Amino acid sequence: MRISRDSMAEWQSGANGNRLSQFIPTRDYTGLNIQDDQLRIWLPECAKQALTELSELLGMRISVNVTSCFGLS
Repeated sequence: MRISRDSMAEWQSGANGNRLSQFIPTRDYTGLNIQDDQLRIWLPECAKQALTELSELLGMRISVNVTSCFGLS
């Protein structure tokens, strides 16, 4: 799920009289878009086979294919 910058700005503490902001501390999201960590996913063999075949048809690596499913590329 992607959240627009405008929505994030509205959710910042005190913005637009948001009553929930008093319960939610201000957060630092500056490093959120840095993609320097790994996400490991264990799949059943049939799902791995399907990803392998789909990746071959599309001419891309499995990791690129999975990353695109998460909307990170």
